[in-house]
Amino acid sequence: GNDPAPEAVYQSERYGNSTYIIPNLLPSSEYVVRLHFCELYWSSSGKRVFDVVINGTTVIDNIDLYSVTGAKLKAYIEEFTVTADASGEIEIEFITITNNATIGGIEVLSATPNNSPTIVTGASVTPDPVTDTIASLSVLADDDQGESNLTYTWVANGPSPVNFSANGTNDAKN
Repeated sequence: GNDPAPEAVYQSERYGNSTYIIPNLLPSSEYVVRLHFCELYWSSSGKRVFDVVINGTTVIDNIDLYSVTGAKLKAYIEEFTVTADASGEIEIEFITITNNATIGGIEVLSATPNNSPTIVTGASVTPDPVTDTIASLSVLADDDQGESNLTYTWVANGPSPVNFSANGTNDAKN
């Protein structure tokens, strides 16, 4: 959504031509890039105009923050869904047309929800049947964020025979 960042994000800026390379992302995965702007200096239209380019594509062309917001010192947010390159990077460029491009804040969020792991192999108990005071229950799962072969194991050790049952769900990451 267009929820504003904390006020401090809009109270300072980096101005002029600049390039940010966001590293260490999952290659070829989608991300949401939120750009936070605020006109801190000019009090009329046409004084600051600039472009924003993400991964070589112009996503904002000739923006004039004062014209868009109608005021100085007013937060403005643009949001884009972009794909990290094969190296796991997103490149964001701010290119001056008139009087210095500006940026107050950049957010990069995963566009993929982090769902609970899914069960690959149902629960199994050792020994089966449980006849002693020690038993373990194991479940094999995969996670949507790239982790596979997650094994969850529960072990019970009791003074009397233990009892396990599998319910078939796993919300361990929520």
